[in-house]
Amino acid sequence: PAVVLDFNPGLCSLIEEVKRQIGHTIEIDRVRREEGPIDILVVGSSTAKRGFDPGGMTGELGRSTMNAGVAGLFPTTMATWTHEATRLSGDPSTIVLAVATFHDFIECNDYRRQKMEDATIARDFAFQPLELLAGIEPARRMVGGDAATYRSSVLDEHNARPASRGQTDSQDIPNIEAVAYHRQLYTPQMANAEYCQQNAAAIDDLVEELVDEGREVLLVSMPLAPAMAELHPDGRAAHDVALDAYRSVATDRGVEFLDLTDLLTAEEFLDLTHATSGGRTKITAATIEALR
Repeated sequence: PAVVLDFNPGLCSLIEEVKRQIGHTIEIDRVRREEGPIDILVVGSSTAKRGFDPGGMTGELGRSTMNAGVAGLFPTTMATWTHEATRLSGDPSTIVLAVATFHDFIECNDYRRQKMEDATIARDFAFQPLELLAGIEPARRMVGGDAATYRSSVLDEHNARPASRGQTDSQDIPNIEAVAYHRQLYTPQMANAEYCQQNAAAIDDLVEELVDEGREVLLVSMPLAPAMAELHPDGRAAHDVALDAYRSVATDRGVEFLDLTDLLTAEEFLDLTHATSGGRTKITAATIEALR
């Protein structure tokens, strides 16, 4: 089917989201070809991407692990990518689904909803939207040439990198500029945010599908920065509502729930949402213990 996407100010970020997913696809395929099928697949947003060390998990558990976290991947758009990454990985037996409670208060506003709808279209059509986007002016100028050239450059860029299992570098101390940026970004979004029930419902559907496929599922609630909790008028209590919803999903579906909400100190966050390298070590260690 044809997809028509009109140019809008968010087009550049959408192109980057498609580019990141293509990069993940390439990396998963490369690890599978070079090292064999992947047994543990981690899926989530950038909090997962920066929060799990797949190399450490592979070494400690003796099970090939891939971090397939994608920036901008919210619960309502997680299913499409999870199933695609699962297929590419060679039938992994364990899926680690990472959720972040702050998502449950920012996804339902109009900007986020439209952004996620656009991203879903992009993921559903894989390379096709890349060609469509690259053919739209001034998108062609942003991506540098025609679709074939851009797609080739993406492939070359990722193939030139050493295999990483999806690992992302991270700093070991908070980034003052990143903290300031997140405060500016999230303060207005959280000020009047209502709880977005559709996230837990989407995760419930996904967990049910994975369990029906015979896979082990570990549902992980990622650490919450104290500063992020404070941005909501109800503070931590608001996030506990979301936390309880995810815990109920795990209980109802008979899967393990790993609550890491309070695992990290303020100093172990790079900004208001992502862990430092030290925080990543603690998240990974807790996940390893849950999977033993």
